[in-house]
Amino acid sequence: REDRMDVDTVFNLVQRAQLRQKQLDREKQKKDQEALLERNRKIAEGAELVTIPDNAVALIVGEFKENKSDMMTDYFAHTTSKIIYLAYSTHQKDLFSEMRKAALRAGETKDLAEGPKDWEHREKYSMGSGYYLGEHHHSGWEVRKVRFDPTNKDQCNQLFIAAVEGRYFCETGLDQPTQLPETPNDILIYHELKHTKKGHDLFVYALTEQVDRDEFLRLKSIAKTSNGYYSNFRGRGAVPGFHFLKKEDADRFIQSIK
Repeated sequence: REDRMDVDTVFNLVQRAQLRQKQLDREKQKKDQEALLERNRKIAEGAELVTIPDNAVALIVGEFKENKSDMMTDYFAHTTSKIIYLAYSTHQKDLFSEMRKAALRAGETKDLAEGPKDWEHREKYSMGSGYYLGEHHHSGWEVRKVRFDPTNKDQCNQLFIAAVEGRYFCETGLDQPTQLPETPNDILIYHELKHTKKGHDLFVYALTEQVDRDEFLRLKSIAKTSNGYYSNFRGRGAVPGFHFLKKEDADRFIQSIK
């Protein structure tokens, strides 16, 4: 065919393409090296700014979610575009009171601290997103608790980088959970009652929501070791929950829950 390229033309085109690819590879390698140097600089600088408690087992973080969903095509997705670090925690229990307190530390999440009860999302089920505090579902700022290991180098490096970038708001000292007996945590509520038949005092911690079987058995075992028992009786004003005959036993039960 008349429009067929000759061998020399093809060779030149291939050679130019190869040279262009080598140039692109060199540019990418240079950018990667610069990014690595910048990352290492931030890690070294941040390590001087951050003090990680040895007994921290969790972090409370703020995550900014961008909604990428398209209702016209039934496409649902979101991405996390920014993470800030608000507080360390000595336990892995999801307590909204703790999340709200941590949210006060950053301007981005401050409004969540005073948000209504329905901003507390409980999605510990298959395909759920766990416990998180947020005005919207996967859109805007959310506060949640994540596991943390002080011996994990990658996790620590993320904190160091965040400190240099202004995304680290954790205080050096660890906050110990301080809660009133009436609100020991987010799934138990305290009642002082009279036994519906015998008339003696009862000190009850009632579940505010359903928990999984393993968690229920754990709570039941702790109640038993604290001289308590679980009752599901609802009649005549009775409250189902973990019952104790003595206030000190009820106090010991709630203090044993970590």
